[in-house]
Parts: sequence; structure tokens; C-alpha cells
Amino acid sequence: MDEKVALPDRVIFALLAIAVLAMQNADQKVPIGYFLSFEDERFTINDWWGRKNDFYRAIYERVQRMPRLTMNL
Repeated sequence: MDEKVALPDRVIFALLAIAVLAMQNADQKVPIGYFLSFEDERFTINDWWGRKNDFYRAIYERVQRMPRLTMNL
């Protein structure tokens, strides 16, 4: 049996963002030209290594306007 896991592209980019924004990775570098995007804004990865709090501030207003879902299980 050939087992595979298919993840939505948003999950993959979210996992990448977690790695980039983690303070433990602040000294990392990637080749020029790589970026993360959120809505219509591009965030050059080399400018954002380890800057989780700055990223939260950069996207805060837009996140507040997004629909929310609460699940009570």
C-alpha cells in the first residue's frame, strides 16, 4: 500500500512561517528572492527570521477582520 498525506498549501506555508519566525532560527539565511505572503503583502524571508512578534504586529489589523470559527466540543 502506498500511503500518502496530502496537506492544503496553506498548512505547508503556515509550517514554513513557524520555522522562519521562531527566535531559535534568527541566524538563518536563504537565497535572495524567497518570501512569505499574507494577503497582498510579501515578507522577504531573510528580513523576518526570528521576528515572530514583529510579524504579529504587521498582520494584526488584517487578522482582526477575518471570519472566526469557534468549535465547542
